[in-house]
Amino acid sequence: MSLSTPTLATIARAANVSTNTVSLALRNDPRVRPATRDRIQALAQELGYRPNPLISDLMAQMRRGGPEVYRGNLALLNAHPDFQSLNHHPSLPAFLKGCHQQALARGYQLDELWLHANGQNPRALNRILTARNIRGIVLVGVRSPSEGLITYNPTWEKHAVVVTGVRTHLPALNYCSTDQYLLVRDALDQAVALGYRRPALAFTPHSDALVDHRYHAALLGYTYQHPTLATIPSFFECAVTETSKRAFQAWYRSHQPDLILTFYRETKTWLQELGVSIPDQVGIIILDRLKGSETWSHMDQHDERIGADAINLLVSMLQLNESGIPSTPRATLRRATWVPGTTTRCAAQA
Repeated sequence: MSLSTPTLATIARAANVSTNTVSLALRNDPRVRPATRDRIQALAQELGYRPNPLISDLMAQMRRGGPEVYRGNLALLNAHPDFQSLNHHPSLPAFLKGCHQQALARGYQLDELWLHANGQNPRALNRILTARNIRGIVLVGVRSPSEGLITYNPTWEKHAVVVTGVRTHLPALNYCSTDQYLLVRDALDQAVALGYRRPALAFTPHSDALVDHRYHAALLGYTYQHPTLATIPSFFECAVTETSKRAFQAWYRSHQPDLILTFYRETKTWLQELGVSIPDQVGIIILDRLKGSETWSHMDQHDERIGADAINLLVSMLQLNESGIPSTPRATLRRATWVPGTTTRCAAQA
């Protein structure tokens, strides 16, 4: 909202009345004397006041006390290069579910769009959004904090935008995600309590770069603060390939970690092929609740709730007439939850 846009408080100061009186007068409430009402309405017009229809709708609904009603459409814009990622990606389906459920609860419908569709460009995307009267965008599936997003600045500049899962840099937009730094530290707290002393990460370079290396920074900071723990080089060559398996097994034989933090379930098979006992010799913590690893020890990042957070932040932006690339981006961070499982020792063994 521009600083020059008059508000109810601006009108109240100019009219020397309370903000509540201004609100009542602009709604033609009979509790305000006609002369006062006319004076306030004329002053509002002179100052260029324009009511926000979303806020007017919201306040009217609150006064009625009824259920949420349809308020319009929002865009759920998939930035992942794979069109089907919203269905089979490890975490995006949960973001999607949370977004849809919360949008419905807030009176909105979501239109799913793909950033990489044939012929897609900022002009074409803006035409679609304008035709559908969409003012707010939830951006999911971002694969890089910067790459490619700046091309769509003409879209971000005209709409309210919230990113889920990661923080972006070019441009820097409002976002909702897990606190990735605290995620690793909380996992390490649990592991140390279970007796593990040689923790390491097994990732891809992309996974760590996507979160500004917070995973690696958290591990280094934690081992620095706990000198009884070994400092082991992380393995950053994870992939579902024979080459990656051989590299991982060589790394393990060389450094002998007793705890692995990862998103790759393949690490368990690779260790078992070496005759390593899970979880006695090596514990494994999956850093998100992934399909197929529900019984493993893992950190629940609450992806559905993060999707809901994104909708709530977006709706609040619309209600405040906030749009465009923010000068000081906002973040909503959720703390992950430890879920014990079969891939770490139990407390009685510690």
